[in-house]
Amino acid sequence: MSEKAKLKRRLNTLYRYKAIGDYYAEIYNPDIPLRRLWRKYIYPKFYVSYSTFDKAISLSWDREIEELERKLSEKNV
Repeated sequence: MSEKAKLKRRLNTLYRYKAIGDYYAEIYNPDIPLRRLWRKYIYPKFYVSYSTFDKAISLSWDREIEELERKLSEKNV
């Protein structure tokens, strides 16, 4: 797999994590356990495992998305 393809794949993964994180921020309720939120709301919409959900909400993806977009734009030039 080429370097550019790896960057695009990672960027798409981060976009997915961002979508999960944004949706989680909308539905977050401190009185409901994370596993129940995942089972009732996240899994039916995104079909991700609990460990992937946990990774998505704990990852700082904004900075990494900007960095990967910059790298891809440099490779396209």
